[in-house]
Parts: sequence; structure tokens; C-alpha cells
Amino acid sequence: MMMKKHITRTLIASAVLFSFNSTAATSYFEARNDAMGGTGVASSHYGVAPLANPALLTKSGAKDDFSLLLPSVGAQLSDPGNIADNADKISDDWKAFDRAVDSHSGVPQTAARLKERLQDFRNT
Repeated sequence: MMMKKHITRTLIASAVLFSFNSTAATSYFEARNDAMGGTGVASSHYGVAPLANPALLTKSGAKDDFSLLLPSVGAQLSDPGNIADNADKISDDWKAFDRAVDSHSGVPQTAARLKERLQDFRNT
């Protein structure tokens, strides 16, 4: 009997806690809704109106027979070590080294600079 009460209480507590998790995040309809704080009041496309705000169905035009809103895809890139800039500097140093070899002057200095830049790049 004690075990049944414990299981029942656990199930009720779990159901209550999980119900809050399901409403914590808003449903994702489109990027514009997300950017506007998830409101979807006047910012949505009428194609997602049944999901965000049914009143937006009035925004469709007379010639609109069909509406399809494809999901948004996003990407975020980060370059904390400035790899792109360092690669450009290596390219510039390589060109300077080629010019030094062609002109037969300053080869050791440009080679040393290129070597140093490559070692710095390897350590990023």
C-alpha cells in the first residue's frame, strides 16, 4: 500500500513538472517571429497564421491560392583565433618570399618571417 502511494505521488509530481517543460519554450514558426520575441502578432507571414495568430489569415492577397513557408536554416561561424586573417598574412608573406627569390635579395629575412608566421599559425 505504501509503495502504491509513493508511485502515485511520483507520477503526479512528474506529470506536473513535465507539463511546465512543455510550455517553457514557444513553438518555432519562422525567424521573424523569433526575432520579435516570439510574439507572432503582426510580424508573421500569413502562411503560418494558423500557428501563430489566426487573424493574420486576412493578410493574404486575392491572387494567393497557396502558401508554403519553408523552414529557416541558420549557421553561426566563429573565428576566435583570427585564422582567416592569419591565413591572409601567410599568403602575403609567401608572395613576398617569391618576390625575394625572384629578385635574389632579402631571401633570408622573408624566409624567416614566413617561417615565423607558419609556426604561429600552427599554434593557433
